[in-house]
Amino acid sequence: MNNNLLNKILLITGLVLIMLSGLSAALIGKFNTAALISLVLGFVCAGYTVFMERKTIITALSGKNAKQGINSVVYSLLVMGIAALVLAVAISNAKQFDLTKNKKYSLSDQTKKTLQALKKDMDAYYFYSVTARNMQVEDTLRSYEKINSKFRYNPVDADKNPAMGKKFNVDRYGVVVISRKDNNTSETVDDLTEEGFTNAVIRLSSDIKKKVYFTKGHGEPSIDSPANDKSGYGSAKKALASQNYEAEQVELFTMTSVPRDAAVLIVAGPQADFFPREIKVIKDFISNNGRVFVLYPPLVKLPNLESLIAAYGFKPHNDIVVDKISRMLGGDFLMPVISSYESHEITKGFTVATFLPMCRTFELSGNAVSLSRTNPGSWGETDLAGIKEAKAGLDSKDIEGPLVVSAVTEITNEGNTLAAKAAMAVFGSSEFANNTFIASSGNRDMFLNVVSFLARDSDMISIRPKGRNFEPLFITKIHGTMLFVIPIIVLPLLVITAGILVFLRRRKP
Repeated sequence: MNNNLLNKILLITGLVLIMLSGLSAALIGKFNTAALISLVLGFVCAGYTVFMERKTIITALSGKNAKQGINSVVYSLLVMGIAALVLAVAISNAKQFDLTKNKKYSLSDQTKKTLQALKKDMDAYYFYSVTARNMQVEDTLRSYEKINSKFRYNPVDADKNPAMGKKFNVDRYGVVVISRKDNNTSETVDDLTEEGFTNAVIRLSSDIKKKVYFTKGHGEPSIDSPANDKSGYGSAKKALASQNYEAEQVELFTMTSVPRDAAVLIVAGPQADFFPREIKVIKDFISNNGRVFVLYPPLVKLPNLESLIAAYGFKPHNDIVVDKISRMLGGDFLMPVISSYESHEITKGFTVATFLPMCRTFELSGNAVSLSRTNPGSWGETDLAGIKEAKAGLDSKDIEGPLVVSAVTEITNEGNTLAAKAAMAVFGSSEFANNTFIASSGNRDMFLNVVSFLARDSDMISIRPKGRNFEPLFITKIHGTMLFVIPIIVLPLLVITAGILVFLRRRKP
């Protein structure tokens, strides 16, 4: 074997060993012992050949063709370097454009406000399995990082990092743990949606949990009812808990005052009137800058409760709203659809329709302001006996729309020098927040916005994140074939053909 042949074999062997070493490192993520040995042997073999053939190489590089080739390589590397620089700048300053009609891939208003108000460092750990890694979860959490640098996302391979799993008591794949560093609190999120992540951030951000009390003892639905109890408020309690409120029911006739830690007192759907003593307890609460939310349904007559809310500017009509537009939308005549709202902190930016089934109306006075009104074509039906017999028709005794169905007032108590004021919000429907209807369109957001306003949590008033529904793309067989043929066959063939034509053209004398 002559030296030339031996050098060629060593060069090829060296290059192959270097390539195999790099490929092995790329596949397993690091240079193991075998890869390092292969890399060293490769450089030894290739280096020996380069050293032995150095004169031949220098002669070849000093030729005209070699210089042109070197220039081509330099220019190519320069172009590649510029392209890499542009790509790096683009990646570090990535912008996302959501062109969907409902902005379904953008973070919700509440998520943005929550993250912008974040003052404590938080880390989100996504414990994934390499065989079932959810990229949508990662994209969502990475988008959180871009809004506030105090929120950091950390993907964790659960198999390679068992210590991290043990630290947060994680014993399964596909969960996210959000940890607040300053007080070492954390929360495990199984609902891998934007709503689940944002609610966890809200709960961890607050150092205190405000109390919301519901009255009971007057036929009010239970807040501990199961989800299949149509009239219960179990879902409302769950929604309040997601926003870091603790809900509890109280019997005011056994108490001398509303609990001192009450952020909001809610009177939801009573069927029997309050005792005068209970009314006094509520008035005392308001005179001490308390905040009250009344959901006063139709078809009941509660003089004491009516006198209470009337004292603050809400005179209830003894009627029930009939709205033909709701029928056109697939609803019921007795379930008015509210699609536009009056200007107020509670309704700022609120563009989602709400449904208020079995709703009465109000006449306002004093400082009370309307939050929403019915459509102009609706009316307040006063023949309640006829309604029970499924008969309704606009006549001279009825009240023509648009009519006030929700309102709010802030109350300045005599002698109060504090910025905090008492407040009362009144809705004509108690069913809009029960288990049956709270998930309808914007009902849940409206209910929580009113509670947040009354609890003096202005940062919590917003449109909350919604789940992203599965929307498959249906294509025909022809479209599917084109999607395969054009990028996989046609485009590469065009490039190859162009290359061959250029090659043949240059070979012509």
